[in-house]
Amino acid sequence: PDLDAPLAFTDPGLEAAVRAALDKPQGALYIGDVCAPAFTELQAADREISDLEGLEHCRYLTTLDLSGNDIADLAPLAALHRLRDLNLGRNLIEDVSALANLHDLEFLELGVLFILYWFNPALTNQNSLDDLAPLASLRRLFYLGLTDTDLEEEALTPLAIMDALWAIALGRNPGVDLAPLADMDNLMVLIN
Repeated sequence: PDLDAPLAFTDPGLEAAVRAALDKPQGALYIGDVCAPAFTELQAADREISDLEGLEHCRYLTTLDLSGNDIADLAPLAALHRLRDLNLGRNLIEDVSALANLHDLEFLELGVLFILYWFNPALTNQNSLDDLAPLASLRRLFYLGLTDTDLEEEALTPLAIMDALWAIALGRNPGVDLAPLADMDNLMVLIN
């Protein structure tokens, strides 16, 4: 990419989070500011973000927290191949296909992080996941959070091939069939 090209974020909440992480409260932003080996973490929770445009240039991110926003479209995340830790809980997500090629992901939260319920049981998740099949390609994933994601009965079937999955959180998904998890040898923790 042209590192000297100007960068504009359409969402003011996302821009504010990026500026805070870069310690650059004002002035022009350039692709080189965010496409840099030193820019590996972005905490952007609870900022009323609805549009991720511009985030695709943050190619060195390994940790990204976008929980508690109004995000529905994950397309800009598809280019972030270095991501290992991604929190997308408490958004408006229905389609996770943009995550299918993020092969370095180890931690993926799409629900409400289970421990948060202990402190605030009134928390709700607006993510309503229709198809988990795109996640089956995430072979390094060891934690998957799906609490309160409106899963249908057979939703877990595509996950049965995920050998590295060590823990899965499924609470507040009444009626979901747990049978596909039975043959997952490495699955040690089921949080329900």
